[in-house]
Amino acid sequence: MIHIHQYPVCEYDETRDAIIRAEDFLEKCLPEKCVITFFRKELEHFVEEHHLPAIGYLHSEVLDIPIYKYETGEDQLCITMPFSTAPGAAGTIEELHAMGCNQFVICGGAGCLQKNMTVGNLILPTSAVRDEGTSYHYLPPAREVACDEQTIEKVRKELDRMNVPYVTGKTWTTDAFYRETLDMVKHRKEEGCITVEMETA
Repeated sequence: MIHIHQYPVCEYDETRDAIIRAEDFLEKCLPEKCVITFFRKELEHFVEEHHLPAIGYLHSEVLDIPIYKYETGEDQLCITMPFSTAPGAAGTIEELHAMGCNQFVICGGAGCLQKNMTVGNLILPTSAVRDEGTSYHYLPPAREVACDEQTIEKVRKELDRMNVPYVTGKTWTTDAFYRETLDMVKHRKEEGCITVEMETA
């Protein structure tokens, strides 16, 4: 059932059967666990250091992104990069899931909106302001989306166990980083956003 709205970005179709589905043209060939990183240089260094084999690719007209296999004892996972922006990241998750991945850890970067944060701070997002278009094709219209509380708690406990410092808070997901005006940044900060990025929502 389609919910019609004055603005197309707020229209939502409850039907989950899409015309194009990743599982219709991709085979299950990857481990269930997957790490996705936006940090290309760090990934390349890790791949070289551990001699990781490429076991697949994410394909696009612009470039192909390798998917690497990493084994730790009996456990194995894959590591790759996503296509950037909200549509790219959603497509990445759709395709990796179709290829067999069910558990994801995603590590990206964000712009800081608070003065007390420095480069390298680990930030665990708890919610996101949905100032992009992709999430509206997956969730009913809403101003924000909250991260799964059980997942956040599990990550918090693990970070605490490893004595890794982190900050939690709301992020602002936007499609247009060249339209982040001073007034809009001020507005998002007043909403409680501590970071800005393009994929979380």
